[in-house]
Amino acid sequence: VGGAASTLDVTVRAADGSPLAGASIDLVTEGGFTFRTSERTDAEGKVTISRLILGRLRVVARSGEDRAEKGIQIGPDSKHAITLEFR
Repeated sequence: VGGAASTLDVTVRAADGSPLAGASIDLVTEGGFTFRTSERTDAEGKVTISRLILGRLRVVARSGEDRAEKGIQIGPDSKHAITLEFR
């Protein structure tokens, strides 16, 4: 998505706590710009996104009409993990 050497491991869970496969992942900057990644979660509800933009991002998972989101601060050359849960 960007140029930094940071990575983000995203886990997406359905309302019942089970892994959610096939969810799309978007990253939204503080300025409101949305990066629509081509990434989708695997059978375990997981995906890794690399080359992140530094700073505060909102990670948004979508599946059909449902969405879950959470904010995260991305630092340089670092590894991050986040879990999003649909309600």
